[in-house]
Amino acid sequence: MRVMVFDVGQRPYALPIEVVGQVVNPGVVTPVPFVPDWLEGVGAVDGRIVPQIRLSVRLGLEALGSTDPGAGQRLLVTAQGGLLLLAVDRVRRMVDVPSRDLVPVGSPGPAPEKHEEQENAREEVRFEEGGEEQRERTPPLLSKAVKGQFRLRDESVLLLDADVLGLDALEGVGRGAPGGAGFGGGGLHVAAAPARRASAPAASFGVLVVNVAGESYAFPIERVREVAPVGTLTPLPGAPPEVAGLAVLRAQPRLVLSLAALLGLSDPRPDSVLVAIEHNDVSLLFACPELVGLRRFSEDRRERTQADVLEAYLTDAQGKVTCLLSLERLLGPGRARMIRRFLPDTAPPVEAGGDLGPGKAPPPRRRVLLLKAGRETCALDIARIERIVPWVAPSGLPDALGDQVGVTAVGGRILPVADLPQLVEGEALDGPRSVYVVVQVNPARGETWALATSAVSRLVDLPAGTVRDEGGSGVVRGVGQVDGTLISLLDVGALRGSPPS
Repeated sequence: MRVMVFDVGQRPYALPIEVVGQVVNPGVVTPVPFVPDWLEGVGAVDGRIVPQIRLSVRLGLEALGSTDPGAGQRLLVTAQGGLLLLAVDRVRRMVDVPSRDLVPVGSPGPAPEKHEEQENAREEVRFEEGGEEQRERTPPLLSKAVKGQFRLRDESVLLLDADVLGLDALEGVGRGAPGGAGFGGGGLHVAAAPARRASAPAASFGVLVVNVAGESYAFPIERVREVAPVGTLTPLPGAPPEVAGLAVLRAQPRLVLSLAALLGLSDPRPDSVLVAIEHNDVSLLFACPELVGLRRFSEDRRERTQADVLEAYLTDAQGKVTCLLSLERLLGPGRARMIRRFLPDTAPPVEAGGDLGPGKAPPPRRRVLLLKAGRETCALDIARIERIVPWVAPSGLPDALGDQVGVTAVGGRILPVADLPQLVEGEALDGPRSVYVVVQVNPARGETWALATSAVSRLVDLPAGTVRDEGGSGVVRGVGQVDGTLISLLDVGALRGSPPS
């Protein structure tokens, strides 16, 4: 096999040549917040944004700061289907290693020509692997990363597994790291390696997540019609705890159900958000204490269950579980009869998924998320949205391309950042940015961006004919109206740049 040999610290290492793309001289590296010390930041290679790690720190051989960040050379390698820059001390050369010469760590290997060299080789191996005391001092990742060893003249070279060196176990560090206590989320997604870029992404589905009594519950996004703040609720005499009252939404009285009471939970917090849901022949409002936001899960993260009112358990890469609600079980026959007793006479019928009668079809519509971009109100197709996270200042790039203004770390991925107010208004605008809306720019290629914007409003359905196509090549593709307010419909597929996803 052919390998690339390089130095880290005081000894040589090697990687299979098929994972090594090129040798790169040190360039500008942009730090990224909330990542471990061994991830030095991101750099640009041939127009691609690639994370750079300091291999000596990643392997636990030395602490951060013991090596000049600009020293040494860089290897562009493929790890876990993506690209990484490995910062090493020195790149030596390519060598061919016969398969018989590659042996497990701890074995003496092929016998050298001289007896003295053989004894030195065995002594060196015993120093690396011999005895419990030495094993305890061996960095855990280094033990996992070594695939074997071979002799190069009078030196023992350790062959490394590039996939183990990747960022699959990355977790956020420091206060304020997006995505919760840690933002590992399945590993840092990096620039896709050209040879594997055409692989099809795993099927995924969207949910709206709320928090009740400290637990996460989710509604299927296709059943959610709208999200709005809790206003004034009118209590209904004789109503059970599950019925919170009536609310007026879009000039229509709607029945409001307490999700906490339906689940049999107690939450001391007042309800703050109403989630409009389609169920059978009516639209219902669920009052919830806290809105977490939109999330997407891959199908292999769905574990179906017959437990109580749940359809499935959804587990993210950090092991956190979200309970996917089954509306059919939550609002079973007994509760359905109770709910109908309190429905207002003018409760609007659902437009899809209910009893529409023979020969009727649901009217076409487009579900969008309304948000503020500077002075403008914009709408994003809900199918393109992965999640919404708090804004932190992005890391700038010296050679940012197209609409990209920097990068940020979200849910364990380094994503390109576009400033939505600037895109819509056509000029840089002052004013706060409060959230990132993470969107799928090109789902087929797995390209994901973070849109920085002023505020997120609510989910709405746009009936057919309310949006006029404006054409053009920018991100604003159409205009329409919601409750008398002019909105701009966005096409995130028109974003230009070189995303690292």
